Amino acid sequence: MAHYSDWLPNKREEQLTMARSWLAAMKGETNRRLRFSEEFVQEFYNIVSKADDEFFRPKKDRTVGTNALLKEAFAKLTAKMRNIKKRYFFVPPLTKADLAVLGLHPQDNTHTPIGKPAGKFEAKITYTASGALQINVIPDSESLAHSKSNFGYRIYYGLYAHGETPPATGKDLRESKFSHHKKLVFTFEPEEKGKTAYFCIRGENGKGDAGEWGDLSSALIP
Repeated sequence: MAHYSDWLPNKREEQLTMARSWLAAMKGETNRRLRFSEEFVQEFYNIVSKADDEFFRPKKDRTVGTNALLKEAFAKLTAKMRNIKKRYFFVPPLTKADLAVLGLHPQDNTHTPIGKPAGKFEAKITYTASGALQINVIPDSESLAHSKSNFGYRIYYGLYAHGETPPATGKDLRESKFSHHKKLVFTFEPEEKGKTAYFCIRGENGKGDAGEWGDLSSALIP
């Protein structure tokens, strides 16, 4: 059995947190030294997003099959992270401060700490040509002023049939998707037509800390 050093966390949630910090670094100062291509960053983003989606799949939807998908998604994620670290993350060209931002030297206090996400985000809903719902992430002025702390967004959502008690706040929504994009399309099953979809957005930083709950938005599924 291969033996690895303990730089990679054992817990999946912590692995996701580290992967998100790497994505942030690939779009910032670190990338000016390493020069990752857009294609490389997009490939890693897709792998992280798949692992994120499987990790946050609602417990009620978990099956033997989805558990296998979860295991496969994290196997791909950790393999990719080990490859990236081996090929790119060393000094030089990186600095010790760069490694600290990447979570590889947590004992180093020279880096600037990541602040908690600030401000609120609105989920503006529009209909697509196919009848799906597109969520447009609209930041308020405070979130724009603290954009470095808002690494991405977690969009909480839920479907409610006519006569069911609607959610009072975003805390009542049990399903979620994480994204870096300001537009995200939700496609629904035919049997869900006529239900009302509710959405609420919270900002998240690279450590997975969540910000303030946004207001609820809703739309009828066409």
